[in-house]
Amino acid sequence: MDLKTAYLGLLMVFLATALALAWLWRQHRKYYQGLYFWPLASVLLGLASVLIFFRQSIPDWASIVLVNLLLFVVPVLVRSGFEAFFARPARLKASLTLVGLATLSQAYFTYVLPSLTIRLHLFGLVFGSLIVQLLLFLSRSVPDSEQQLVRPTRLGLLAILLGLVIRSIDLVLIPVRGNEHLLDRQADTFFVLILMGIWILFANTLMILVSRRLMDEVSLERLKFDLIFHQAGDASTLVRLTDFVISDVNESFEQLSGYSRQALVGALALDFHFWADPVWFAGIQQDLRAGLFISSREAMFRRRSGEIVPVLFSGKVMTIQGDPYVLANIKDISEIFELKSRLEKMATYDALTHLPNRVLFADRFSVASAGALRTGRKFAVAIYDLDDFKQVNDTYGHDVGDLLLVAAADRISRTIRLSDTVARFGGDEFVILITDVQDEMSIPEFLQRIVDVHREPFIIQDLQLNISISIGAAVFPDDANNLNDLLRLADQALFQVKRQGKNDWRLSQCPAAQRLPVPPVQNNQA
Repeated sequence: MDLKTAYLGLLMVFLATALALAWLWRQHRKYYQGLYFWPLASVLLGLASVLIFFRQSIPDWASIVLVNLLLFVVPVLVRSGFEAFFARPARLKASLTLVGLATLSQAYFTYVLPSLTIRLHLFGLVFGSLIVQLLLFLSRSVPDSEQQLVRPTRLGLLAILLGLVIRSIDLVLIPVRGNEHLLDRQADTFFVLILMGIWILFANTLMILVSRRLMDEVSLERLKFDLIFHQAGDASTLVRLTDFVISDVNESFEQLSGYSRQALVGALALDFHFWADPVWFAGIQQDLRAGLFISSREAMFRRRSGEIVPVLFSGKVMTIQGDPYVLANIKDISEIFELKSRLEKMATYDALTHLPNRVLFADRFSVASAGALRTGRKFAVAIYDLDDFKQVNDTYGHDVGDLLLVAAADRISRTIRLSDTVARFGGDEFVILITDVQDEMSIPEFLQRIVDVHREPFIIQDLQLNISISIGAAVFPDDANNLNDLLRLADQALFQVKRQGKNDWRLSQCPAAQRLPVPPVQNNQA
């Protein structure tokens, strides 16, 4: 093979590798630094090959000076690519200084003191020095885990150094004649063929290096994901969005659901009916398919045992190997839910008797008044307290007094209807909301029954306590149409009972027995 043919082949190799390395840079430029140096180096080598190939028809400044400059820059670019790829500090100053001086020397020995022999020896010395710098970098600065991958490149660089040495020896043994435009010597042809093979090997090494780095990073991310996924305190699942096949679950999800990982992975999530509300789950599916991120939505989760527990659901769609997956986080908030319920109960229920307090009573009054105005029916508000309760506290102590209040609350709770409400407002004062009054004569009957129930003795710690009650009541809307006024009127009625001897009941304004039944109100609303 003559040297001209070798250069033509070298040109084709450089163009092909430039395209391959450019594709590599385009695919991974967002993730790795320095990839553009390598296709640029291949392009410069291809341009140098073109100039050498047409050396006889172009001026010396292009075929000699520019070609040497391009060839000197190539190992500098290759090393810069490796420095950026492996995140090592760039050290270009000395190399670029050497390239500049060598290029000026080539121009000097081309135009001022023409000498092809000196130019060729100078090229071998400078190019070899740049190759040695690259070789030292690959030997010392590449991580141990990737040393094996760059070993072929190091061997190729050693082969280039060997070729340069052989070429220099050949120039000494067989001096060049005059100022030949294109040498056709076996040593030069051999050097070009070595360079061609090494560059192919180099491009292949870069491909493998980037691919290995990608595989390592994917493996590392997978390891991180598995570590976070499986050691997360909350239940987590990975489900394919297209068919809801379960890809993975963590240990917390096994504990929450009651199913083992072996039973879940590969099965359809829909077959387990985890979500108690199908409408809620349909909305979640719609949002996930729309690409929305779902954060901490309350839901009710069904365990294997059938128990329904409150949870917070979070989920996002991620693409794995081209398929959409839902990474879901499910936080069991049973304790929080229970605490919230307790706090709500503390805010609306009496701590001693567990009866509704003023807040809850007012809320139920609002509901009852709205219903009464809508239907035309009446209801009553009654206030009662335990007669001589202070004497019980003074005689037997507050502990007995508290137990008496609890017993009285339990007795009244078992006496009233489910639609009625009894609340403790404080001390021994209780308030009853008597709803859905069919006629006013039913109110006296109800109040008398309450009084009679409390006439039965209470047994508290082996003590028999005979306690009576006094009740005052007012009717909505006859006496008043708001809670404060009804309570005030009922309290006035209670005061009248106390003045007249206690242990009785009284309606506001006049005795209930003297009231006539209220005619039913015609309700024309649908």
